[in-house]
Amino acid sequence: MGPLRGLSATHAVNAAPLRLRPPYGRTGCRTTIVPSAFSIDDLQLDIPEIDGDIRSLQVEMGAIFDDAGLATTFGRKRDALTALGSGLVLADQSHWGRLRVAGEGRTELLHNQSTQDFKRLAPGQAADTEALAPVLGCPAGRHVLVGFRGRPVFVLAGSGLGPSVPGFTLVADEAVAGDLYAAFAQKGAIPMGTEDWEAARILVGRPARGAELTEAHNPLEAGLYGAVSLNKGCYIGQETLAKLHLRDGVNRQLWGLALSGPTAPGAEITSELSKIGEVTSACQDGEGEWVGLGYLRCRLQGAQLELEGVRVAVNGTPATVTSIPFATRRFSEAAEAPAAREAAAAAEAEGGDDAGLAARLEEAKRRKAEAAAEKAAATEAKLKARRDRGEESWGQGGLGRDGRHEGGGCIDKGAGCRAEDNMLGAMQERVAAWQAAQQQQTQQQQQ
Repeated sequence: MGPLRGLSATHAVNAAPLRLRPPYGRTGCRTTIVPSAFSIDDLQLDIPEIDGDIRSLQVEMGAIFDDAGLATTFGRKRDALTALGSGLVLADQSHWGRLRVAGEGRTELLHNQSTQDFKRLAPGQAADTEALAPVLGCPAGRHVLVGFRGRPVFVLAGSGLGPSVPGFTLVADEAVAGDLYAAFAQKGAIPMGTEDWEAARILVGRPARGAELTEAHNPLEAGLYGAVSLNKGCYIGQETLAKLHLRDGVNRQLWGLALSGPTAPGAEITSELSKIGEVTSACQDGEGEWVGLGYLRCRLQGAQLELEGVRVAVNGTPATVTSIPFATRRFSEAAEAPAAREAAAAAEAEGGDDAGLAARLEEAKRRKAEAAAEKAAATEAKLKARRDRGEESWGQGGLGRDGRHEGGGCIDKGAGCRAEDNMLGAMQERVAAWQAAQQQQTQQQQQ
């Protein structure tokens, strides 16, 4: 039986039987209701607005939808991204998964299956977390339960884009979701589609499942220290993360990228012709400039490097490493294991983190310069050996019956030999120029 359109509260059901057919088309079973005379007002029915759902509102607001029926953009990307810092933005995330855990063991389940210390949270508190299999997450802060038109609505303090973008996340019943969406739109909120949200996510550096959160990377590399506790006991993946932290073994970090043009995930990030990372996400910002996220090597000879502002190349085109406000690079005192705190205190007693880092960087530079000098010396030795072999061959061998040179010599130094001489000379000049540049750089560092 289809919906009763246009039925008002003054209509009454007459005495004739109302026959209902099952929707699946079986004719052998019927349900017959023979009501006594009564008014429909006695049922206190609330007739909903059939066209008041979120999609209808998005259509009216000019949304463009993808094949899955999700609003990707409203043509106001620049306005929406700008309003994140100074206005009101509205994003429908109804397609996101939501997990509700109930029962006596709910806290223990979340505590043991994810990286966060749930047992220290008080009722009404929320925190970021990551399960090292499927990902679970919620905005940091607090949440409260309120009502909207008689339906419960959870309000979580947090936009989902980190502390740099304040806001709220609302979880509402589908029956009132459209009205709630419309209420915010009437207050002047700028609608944001999935493509616009993706741009906002990349700009703040929030890692996404399947892009930055994969089996190839761990939460510490992704800048999710704030979602991890090493001080709550055992859980899946805890031992691996603890060893990684105690050994200071994070060799890659997630960073932002200011790109020169269109870039696809998987593009190589290089520095001085060596691969140092890979792009994981990329898009255009509100101004049309290309930005991205990627994992980069962050250590040189055991020393941690500060990568912000470093110039790199992405698929051979210039790019600059940028900071991402969503990332956390250190544990809180409550989340860090005692052994790690003791190791940090010992390092500080030996001269402080900054002094130790500076010393390791200088040592790394010295070793790199020595290795480069050894390589240059080996190259020069090879060139000298080739020259010596060539000089000895000039007087050896002779001309064959057909007038060609035999025995590897080059009595008349023909075109082939002159080309080899030119090549050797050019290589010598490049080595000499490189050695001079290295020597000048060393003198500047010593000064």
